[in-house]
Amino acid sequence: KERPLPADTTTAGAQQPPSALRPTAAGAAAACGVGALSESSTTSEVARSKPPIIPSMRRLFSNVPYTRYLLFRVPMTLAALLPSSMLPDYVKYCMQREDWQGFVTIVIGLVLVAVFISIPIIIKASRRWGKRVVLVAMCIGVGGSFIVGFFLPPKVLESGLIYILALAVGAGI
Repeated sequence: KERPLPADTTTAGAQQPPSALRPTAAGAAAACGVGALSESSTTSEVARSKPPIIPSMRRLFSNVPYTRYLLFRVPMTLAALLPSSMLPDYVKYCMQREDWQGFVTIVIGLVLVAVFISIPIIIKASRRWGKRVVLVAMCIGVGGSFIVGFFLPPKVLESGLIYILALAVGAGI
């Protein structure tokens, strides 16, 4: 049984969905449940064919060059995620910009443009000098840009330097 809404709420004038839609919604929910049950049998077959996790991890970490790569790449990736998540708060509270949403959108857009521009450059550089040299150079470059950006006051970044730092972050991702 449905209880009527109290008269003092703001949704008192809202219309209830037609009762003809209720069986349709129930049928759709039942179809989703049947689909989920039928998929569970196929996923259990796939799960049975997967190798155990412990031998897979041993095999993964026995590959020394890949382990070295992970030691560089995982911290670099985590460090690259920080600016994009902290940027809105930095622009709003430290730079104290009224148009912080538009400004953040432009900066993130520049990061994405730099990512797409830097991909072919990084591929050509890794073919020419090797992956290790390029990865080390990228880590040093991105780390240097983060250190420079950390010590600059917000008023200096408003002059346009934040756009250059956005390009450096995008090239390092």
